This record gives sequence, structure tokens and C-alpha cells, in this order.
Amino acid sequence: KAHDRATREDIEFETVFGETGGDNRLLIVYNPAKLEVLASQELAGLDIRRSNPAPLAVHFRLRGGPEFMFVVTRFDRYREEAREQAAEGLNRWVAQQTLPVLAVGTFGFGWSTKDDGASREPGFDKLIAGGALTWVRPSRIVPTECGPERNVEDFILVGGPARDWPIKVRVLSDAPNYC
Repeated sequence: KAHDRATREDIEFETVFGETGGDNRLLIVYNPAKLEVLASQELAGLDIRRSNPAPLAVHFRLRGGPEFMFVVTRFDRYREEAREQAAEGLNRWVAQQTLPVLAVGTFGFGWSTKDDGASREPGFDKLIAGGALTWVRPSRIVPTECGPERNVEDFILVGGPARDWPIKVRVLSDAPNYC
């Protein structure tokens, strides 16, 4: 995993860049004045299709504060079975962690905004099974997929001690033509 430093408009940031997924590699951008990277890894056991990136996990320490795991994902876009397997694998990995976990990204479960998720894929339930992860659900659900279904494909989830953190989330923009 590559670690780079860059500056833009007087804000310094660093990156952790994944190695798997070909042209679909994952990237985590962070502020080194606030966060220290202790370790990083790709959860390659969850990558069941070579063209899809393995989830990228970074063990951070908040400067002057606690440690936590931050995971970014992009589950297989085309195969429901692949998303379910990745969800089960990530669930197992999170359940083994002792640190707080924040998992973000495109999970692709087709969580329907039309019926409050009743028609979602089983992979979503496999991801949150046993309480390993909890969706940080905004009070107003906005679709993140621009196709005809207008589903929620992207999620923020917390696991371990992070489930007890006082987290608030809000949608920054939901313009009708955001697609």
C-alpha cells in the first residue's frame, strides 16, 4: 500500500492507496495533523473477484486520542453472490476486532428507498448479522444509485466500541439532478 503526502490550498493530507482491483483500487485520504497511521492492510480474503478491490483497512490513532479501524469498500457491482460472500467475510473480520471500526463505501445491496429497505438484498443482513456492524442511518434516506431503482448503495457502518459513540449523520446534498 502506497503512502503519499500532498498539499492543496494550505491543507496537507496523506493517502493510503490499495494494491488490488486493477483500475478500481481504493484510496483513503486523511489529515496527518489529526490522524496517525499505525498499520494498513487489504482484506484480501474478501476479494473473490480479481477485478474488484479488496476492502482497505487502516489502523488510525487520533492525535491525542483513541485508536480505531477505518475500512473502505467497493463490493462487486454485478454479482449478488459475491456481495453476500464479501459481506459475510467483513462481518467476521469486524467481529474479531477489539478496536472501534468505521466501515464506509459502496456495498451495492440495493437498499430500496421506495419501501424503506424491505426489498434489500440478503447481503445487507449478512453484513450486520449478530450486531457486528450497525448502519449509521441518516434521518432522511437519499438514494446513492442513479439508475431507475434509486437505491441506497453506499453506507457508513460502525462496529465494536464505535457502536456506542454519539454519531450524527446528515445528507449534505440531495439535489434532484445530482446524478
